[in-house]
Amino acid sequence: MKVGDEDPCTESISFLNLAPGNSGSTSWLIQNVGSVDGDFNISISAITSNENTRYEMEIDAGDLSDVGGELEDHLKVAIWMDKDTSGTWNDGDYYLEDDGNTVDYVSGALPDEAYNIMDDYTSVSWTDVQTNLGLGNIGTLKIEYELPDGADINEVQSDSCVFNMTFTLEQSTV
Repeated sequence: MKVGDEDPCTESISFLNLAPGNSGSTSWLIQNVGSVDGDFNISISAITSNENTRYEMEIDAGDLSDVGGELEDHLKVAIWMDKDTSGTWNDGDYYLEDDGNTVDYVSGALPDEAYNIMDDYTSVSWTDVQTNLGLGNIGTLKIEYELPDGADINEVQSDSCVFNMTFTLEQSTV
């Protein structure tokens, strides 16, 4: 299995220097480069939230601790698979829910329900996301994020959060 240009299949994802209203995305092409069909699995390990520097605006917003940041409690994230690698949400695509389930494309744009607070993804695994995958592209995994506007959002100034996403392709049973 290959994730982007890497053969090790763990990616470290960092969110930092975000301001209210910021949004963006990142993606990786996922491929079965082996010679055996496999079942595709994804897991997220514990999220690390960093305080970095605590500014006066953060303290005024209620941030009273130098330990751990609050970004993961506000950042909204959607994790979805673009199966045809078209770059758009369409037929065949699915998103990953924060409870370990997947939701298939129905119609329209990526739904609001696809976005969850980053902290809700702590230690979630999705098993048999796709099964019996042969040689070639599995799809493009996309992570879209947005930091909503809000009065209490000042407590995330200078904060960052990091998590690891692990991808495995287990040999399919015959």
